[in-house]
Amino acid sequence: MPTRRDFDPMAIPGHLPGILLVDVLGETETGFGIFRYRLAGNLEIEVRGFNPAGMLVQDAFIAKNAQDALDVYEYVRTRKCPLLTPVTYTTRYDVRIEEFCLFVPLSNNGTDVSQILVFSDEKPSR
Repeated sequence: MPTRRDFDPMAIPGHLPGILLVDVLGETETGFGIFRYRLAGNLEIEVRGFNPAGMLVQDAFIAKNAQDALDVYEYVRTRKCPLLTPVTYTTRYDVRIEEFCLFVPLSNNGTDVSQILVFSDEKPSR
């Protein structure tokens, strides 16, 4: 599993606006992951109308509902593998967006997922 150091943002400057970095803070009493946005690219901030950095995913998601958003992060955390998934949402400007999001697990110790890197490339729906 790659580490955060394996990801060089300077190698992909044109894609940085669509990047999210999410920290895995630990687990709830039931074993479900706790996820917090560490940083967000400009496109991600624009879509939400605010910067989600420092907020828990369930408080700043753009999926249909919080559980759908959390389930994707939990899938990547527990399976420890990347996931490419279609996402549809409506922006704050009432524009429907259909895109694919790539979720990539990152590890500090090579075993546990400590962060999840997310990339999306927004495309307005037709």
